[in-house]
Amino acid sequence: MRRGIVNNLNQQRHILFINRSYWPDAEATGQLLTELCEQVALDDQVEVSVICGQPNFNLEEIEFKAKGKVVHNGVNVIRVRHTQFDKSTFSGRVINFITYMIAATWRALFCRRPDVIVVETDPPILCLSAWLVSAIRGTKLVCYLQDIYPDIAIELGRLSYNLFTRLLRWSFLFVYRRANRVVVVGHDMRKWLINHLVDESRIEVIENWVDAEEVTPIKENNTFRHKFDLEDKFVVMYSGNIGFTQRFDLVLDAAEELRDNRDIVFAFVGNGVKRGWLSEESIRRGLPNVRLIDYQPKSELAISLSAADVHFVLLDSNLTQLMMPSKVYAAMASGTPVIGLGQRATSLGSQIVASHLAAMIEDASAGYFVDESEPEQLAERIVELSLNPALAEEMGQNARLAATRKYNREIPVGRFKSLFYELCQLHNSAGQVDPVADAGIRDGSTIADAPVATRR
Repeated sequence: MRRGIVNNLNQQRHILFINRSYWPDAEATGQLLTELCEQVALDDQVEVSVICGQPNFNLEEIEFKAKGKVVHNGVNVIRVRHTQFDKSTFSGRVINFITYMIAATWRALFCRRPDVIVVETDPPILCLSAWLVSAIRGTKLVCYLQDIYPDIAIELGRLSYNLFTRLLRWSFLFVYRRANRVVVVGHDMRKWLINHLVDESRIEVIENWVDAEEVTPIKENNTFRHKFDLEDKFVVMYSGNIGFTQRFDLVLDAAEELRDNRDIVFAFVGNGVKRGWLSEESIRRGLPNVRLIDYQPKSELAISLSAADVHFVLLDSNLTQLMMPSKVYAAMASGTPVIGLGQRATSLGSQIVASHLAAMIEDASAGYFVDESEPEQLAERIVELSLNPALAEEMGQNARLAATRKYNREIPVGRFKSLFYELCQLHNSAGQVDPVADAGIRDGSTIADAPVATRR
């Protein structure tokens, strides 16, 4: 936790997070941010606040204060009101983005002055207002990118590549180039930023995580399998948001190829803007081996994930350098083999960039990665694992081992803590930025090169 740094500070430091999704929202980014904030807040030398919006999925119907400030698990939760139009429509989503951003910016301008502002990408344009607030209030800025916009929206056909989107990309990159740190969740994302002239000394790769003590393998007497009539079946599961960034058509192709194999069932657990299409397409194709199941409460996550014999983790090949599916970490923690689907390598200027998702699955021998250009392998891999339970069990054990040793929450969260404390250390006892140390950030040297108080 690097208390040696914090103890040299003369006052409690304030870290302010800004993101629409937060507890009790069941969306993955909100759950991850909640865990991060609560872990950082355990240090009594640091005050943690988050300016969040209204949850999209409050599955457990937890009571929460819709507007104003409450302290929850040591974190100052400052919730603002905004529109909540149907997010499946483009206009509704944009209006929700703008109204949340305006409300969050106003609160950020008048809350206790933070030492560090950490801004995420829900909504994507939030980085612009966070940069403005950090400039006005003289604070450090960390851009924490789960995905890279507007390029994702362009690749998905949600936005056109035109003067507006070029200006939007330029403005986002303007902020990233001036932020004290940009945190991304994959090495391919890091290379994309470097290729777009973000100083690599500013970029940190901190992968997402799982609480491996909370998500554990529950393979025997699994109540989820019993509840949804999946006993004695080989369950191929997708669990998470059913959105635009996944190639569900290729999974349905595999289900169609295996429709006569009554032992194999494809279970889609979750909700999202493409769930309606998924249901209609399954009916149109006449697929009796496809089941659609609603989001499960977080308290039931270990049981639902462990019900699978294989987990799918899908990523549209056009998005390989722009995001990293967070669902893979919990899937691995459940002790289940993972089949990744996407593109193994993509071009970036004159270089070829390897897929972060493919590398993590294959390096851990935790399953298979199927290149989108060879979709026929999807059904072949499923059949192979269904006929070889010893291999499936071995891969599942490897997945669990990687989750506990590399992706358990304390490891990446510990890296975040070090980053925050290093940025706080750039302030002297009077609360002013140390110009020598701050210059070290701008000229590309690392924080370790800047003059600091005694460290350990």
